Amino acid sequence: MEWNLLPTPTRIKPLKERGRDILIDPVAEARLLAAAPQPLRDVILLMQDTGMRPQDVFRMRWEHVNWFKRVLFIPYGKTKNSRRWVPLSERAMKALKQRGVHPSGWVFPSKYSQSGHITNVAKQWIATRKAVGLDVAVKLYCCRHTFATDALERTGTLQP
Repeated sequence: MEWNLLPTPTRIKPLKERGRDILIDPVAEARLLAAAPQPLRDVILLMQDTGMRPQDVFRMRWEHVNWFKRVLFIPYGKTKNSRRWVPLSERAMKALKQRGVHPSGWVFPSKYSQSGHITNVAKQWIATRKAVGLDVAVKLYCCRHTFATDALERTGTLQP
């Protein structure tokens, strides 16, 4: 418009944003956890119980787990506020203990990734979601949404 290149103002209608309308109920969670191979099973469990983003789970390091205080430190993330301590549930603690410490220091190591840790579980997610009969609209990120919705309902806040 400033350069007189457009004859009339162009109106761009934004796409309708989908909210967090898809949650994973306890029955669907149980089916997913029963059918999911590793590492997807532990990724689902950690996201459901902590609300971490997938990339936060993938980049977990053993030195950031405080077993005594039952918390995990997230040193980096999507935003500047992503640096935080995350409480670990009993089943998250159990799942982490069962994984066993890897010499690389990664909780989810990968010998194929340049980063040294897994970077996605998309193929496992798609196969597992299909195996348990969930709609394709159910994404892995729904685990984070489920955690947030449950936390908000129980406490009235998303802050620890």
